[in-house]
Amino acid sequence: MKILYFPGLAHVAERAVNTKNSQKYIHLSRLYDVEIYPYNRTPDASDAKGYDALAGSSFGGYFALNLAAAAGIRGIGINPSFFLDQRIHSIMEKETGIDHIDAEKLISLKSTELLTANSSKLHIFMNMDDDVIE
Repeated sequence: MKILYFPGLAHVAERAVNTKNSQKYIHLSRLYDVEIYPYNRTPDASDAKGYDALAGSSFGGYFALNLAAAAGIRGIGINPSFFLDQRIHSIMEKETGIDHIDAEKLISLKSTELLTANSSKLHIFMNMDDDVIE
C-alpha cells in the first residue's frame, strides 16, 4: 500500500524538524510504502493521485481526510484538526513559517458532503490527552 503522509504543524512551520524521526511516520513506514508531503505549497486534489491512502496528524490530518474524501480513497487522521478551516486565519497571525500555505485554498478543500459520502473509507484515531484537540 502506498501512503502519502501529511505531518502536523510543527513540521510545516519548522523546516529544520526531521519528519522521518516522527513516531507516526516510523510506524507507518514499517508496514507501508510512505512518502511525506513536503508542504512547499498548499496541498490540493492532485496530490492524492497515485496513492492508496492519505494519512495525517493534527494539521496534516485535515488535509489527509479532506483530500482522501475528495479522491474516494482511504484517509487516516491522527488527532486531526477538524476545524482548521475555521481557525487558519488566527493560526497564520500567530505562527511563523507557514506563509506558503494559502488560507483560502485550505478552506476550500473542506467538503462536508464528500466527508459524509466517503465516511466508510475515513479512519480517525484520537488521543484524548492531546493538548491541541479542538
